[in-house]
Amino acid sequence: MRRRGSNPPKCIARATCATRYSASTRCRKSVRGNAQRSFSHLQKKRRKLNPSDGNMYKLRVSVVPYVIANRNGFARGSWRRKLAVRSFAAGSSSSGAQGGGIKAGPGSPTSAYVHLPFCKKKCYYCDFPVIALGSQYSQAADHFRDYVDLLMREISLSSGDHAGERKKKKLKTVFFGGGTPSLIHPSQLERIVALLDKVFGLDSDAEISMEADPGTFTRQKLQDFAAAGVNRLSVGVQAFNSELLEACGRSHSLPDVYQALDDIHAVSPRSWSIDLMMGLPHQTMETWDHSLDEAVKAKPKHISCYDLQIEQGTPFAKWYEPDTQPLPGEEATSELFKRASLRLRGSGFEHYEISSYATDGHKCEHNLNYWANGPFYGFGLGATSYVQVGTDEP
Repeated sequence: MRRRGSNPPKCIARATCATRYSASTRCRKSVRGNAQRSFSHLQKKRRKLNPSDGNMYKLRVSVVPYVIANRNGFARGSWRRKLAVRSFAAGSSSSGAQGGGIKAGPGSPTSAYVHLPFCKKKCYYCDFPVIALGSQYSQAADHFRDYVDLLMREISLSSGDHAGERKKKKLKTVFFGGGTPSLIHPSQLERIVALLDKVFGLDSDAEISMEADPGTFTRQKLQDFAAAGVNRLSVGVQAFNSELLEACGRSHSLPDVYQALDDIHAVSPRSWSIDLMMGLPHQTMETWDHSLDEAVKAKPKHISCYDLQIEQGTPFAKWYEPDTQPLPGEEATSELFKRASLRLRGSGFEHYEISSYATDGHKCEHNLNYWANGPFYGFGLGATSYVQVGTDEP
């Protein structure tokens, strides 16, 4: 699963600070997790800004029916897909939001985030909307299929909202995040890619990224993902240390990491990244240096180094206080950050974003769109769309 940086809700809160919103906002359904906090941020910001008399941004959260775990196994949830937040230009009506008064603006999205929420287990630091499969992982194929069916319904229904945009620009980036997207069968992912191409169109050179955790794929499965369209992998290693992996509640082992790297080298995707985490419990400069050395030795095209955030409601929030042992303090964590920048820049990586390092030609185009405050589609549980629209001329 993604630790920090590519999950749209976190980026929305940052990206929209300078954006002007309509004063008329209707909240039709509350949402949970990161999306809920992002909307609270936007509502506070909206109250300080004037209504837009031209272009504006329309926010929509995806709340689809989904499969949830309970004590007796799995049960089908009853959430309905709704528009959680919808902004209107001054003077427009709700009917205009359906097409009578709103047309596609110049900021038509060329990026789409797709949330696949299933994990083997939930990491101790994770507050993302995920579904931990636990011991039922091997029997979860039906639940994956049901979720993808509902996801595809959402994408199909969304085509009517953005018909004008669809004709203007094709998708240049697609990011499958989670959760652990590499758990699903490649044929299910291929269905989603095909529908995105049908509904919005895919650029011939589109970057299609997928998060993948060690221990959740084989060499053959990677080849099948590539055949389905995936050309960039983001591998959630987190640490090259067994004790640190166990302390985080990761589902993979250190041998799983090295096997995953062997399989990736054999398949040789167009681009791939290693994710590492700093500021972990009991992490030292020595263990961090070792993780950096092993990551560089693996020769990925991209490396992300995420700082641990203690999120409310997680096991880590119950066990630890920020800046208190066994967590590294702020000063120690700053040293870890500086060490990563020096080590990776000295190994041919460009430090192009706070947490990200890339070799020439391998920056994550999807994440760059977030940083540029670009619009994007969001599909799946908890995902959020950020779409620029404009009003018809009088």
